[in-house]
Amino acid sequence: MERDNFDEAIDEIVAFTGGDMRLALRAILIESVLLEEELRQMRAASPHANSIETNNSPQFSKPRDARDQTSSNRT
Repeated sequence: MERDNFDEAIDEIVAFTGGDMRLALRAILIESVLLEEELRQMRAASPHANSIETNNSPQFSKPRDARDQTSSNRT
């Protein structure tokens, strides 16, 4: 199987979390939620917001402690 950039990114995330797959998945999910929120804010601030399709991506509910976890982890 040919490795691609996604495989390399996955390896980096798993290594960063010391091989803890649950922690790796949690980190990815939290980052996804934060990026979705940033995208929503950018769309809301855009003068062309009404012309941007917003229903194409899956919606994740934000974990209760997502902000607490990521504010100390993001640099």
